[in-house]
Amino acid sequence: MHSEGNRFKLTISALEFYMFQGFDLLNGHKPIVIDPKFGELNPHTIEIKEMSDLFNVIDTIDKQRTTVATKMNMGSSRSHAALILTLH
Repeated sequence: MHSEGNRFKLTISALEFYMFQGFDLLNGHKPIVIDPKFGELNPHTIEIKEMSDLFNVIDTIDKQRTTVATKMNMGSSRSHAALILTLH
């Protein structure tokens, strides 16, 4: 991304929280690892260069989220998710 001679980088990460656990939606739905010394999360990030990259990531996230059928909704989300956009 460019803006009047400046270069910017946009990255995206996605986390899911389900049943008191956290999962990285862009890293095969693996459990989130928290650095015990610094308390930091180090989720997988993907660089967004074009809008199509963003749409592809959102499709990936949608497929990874935990869903369970209920009487009212066949694909009810059973989790909370956080989408993290970082502009560098």
